[in-house]
Amino acid sequence: MPRSTESHTREFLVEEIVDDLELRPGGVVLPTWVIDAVAVVPGGAHPSYAAGYSVRDNDFYRAWDPIARDREAFTRWIDENVRSERAVSR
Repeated sequence: MPRSTESHTREFLVEEIVDDLELRPGGVVLPTWVIDAVAVVPGGAHPSYAAGYSVRDNDFYRAWDPIARDREAFTRWIDENVRSERAVSR
């Protein structure tokens, strides 16, 4: 999952770094010139999935739907799960 910053750094989160690439149907291979940094973050795709590593968390998506539709609920969720000191220390 790429993340661009103002300086256009391209950082990617991965489940693992492997010595030998096993090609998979639907897999994506990026050339080295588009990658500035790689961080190993097991489970980093949650609540979505990473094929062969994790499964989609459907309960999370069902709970998220009403939160995403209400600005106050969304702001409260972001404050509790992203911005709070407790969230950062997880």
